[in-house]
Amino acid sequence: MFAVVAIVAGGVREELQRVFLLHRFEQHLGGVRVGIVILSIGFGLGHVVQGWDAVIGTGVLGAFWAVLYVRRRSVLAPMVSHSGFNALEVLRVAVWGA
Repeated sequence: MFAVVAIVAGGVREELQRVFLLHRFEQHLGGVRVGIVILSIGFGLGHVVQGWDAVIGTGVLGAFWAVLYVRRRSVLAPMVSHSGFNALEVLRVAVWGA
């Protein structure tokens, strides 16, 4: 059940939010590059309870998924990538522990 939640909440919901916000930045809030930077910092800081290494790692991954969306103009690739990453993290913790 936790894997399903991680995949849907992370891979689907977060990527749809990122695309929505990037579109808003592109249209009205300073451009897509500004959006990528601000959203990646925010995404990273959203994981601060996991430690500063997680903040940096998730911030970089958030930037990667944002750039992937901007280049392809499709949410599908970042959604699949993010979902796969979350599924692998759940599997890693289930098999080897935290």
